[in-house]
Amino acid sequence: MNTNAKRTVMRLVAGVAAVATLMGTAACGSSNSSSSDDNTLTVSYWDDEMQPIKDFIKANPDIKVKQIRVPGDDYNTKLNQMIVGGTAPDVMLTQEADYVRFAKNGVTMKLDDKLKDLGIDKSDFQPAVTDIANQVDGYYGFPQGFATEIMYYNKDMFDAAGVAYPTDDWTWDDYTAAAEKLTKADGSQYGSDSPTFNGV
Repeated sequence: MNTNAKRTVMRLVAGVAAVATLMGTAACGSSNSSSSDDNTLTVSYWDDEMQPIKDFIKANPDIKVKQIRVPGDDYNTKLNQMIVGGTAPDVMLTQEADYVRFAKNGVTMKLDDKLKDLGIDKSDFQPAVTDIANQVDGYYGFPQGFATEIMYYNKDMFDAAGVAYPTDDWTWDDYTAAAEKLTKADGSQYGSDSPTFNGV
């Protein structure tokens, strides 16, 4: 991909927003990208098309954007297959766990030197986002949203099992011990459950 096309990747990375992290892949500088020519960019994401992609296409009619939309449940499998097969998208939507994994394995391109050009101030990021970037010593993608997980517990179940309620000083060992006591051997009740998301 030539210099102008690389700039276009940066513009698209900066412009496409979603609920996770968008990452410009290392493939955008090699022949392993799924783009077939210098004027085509590939973007992968799950579920519905994102409005910023539509806005980018409208504002840049000279740039071809190939959109790879994959249902959420199949997204990670499809994305990993593309990366292993040498057809990684130029820009991908992913979450924090894959941000670190892809960066450490050389899948994605470090973008620190592009932040100033794009008018992005790292001090605007939430500390938790900066902490993720610090795990790989740099920014390989831009945060578009950040969420906090909240734990709920059922007091009736705790009372019935004679287990003390969670406290602020609980450790993961405390959590595990309580979950084991709350779990019934016949499979009718589990002591812990949590939703799963792409990359988590």
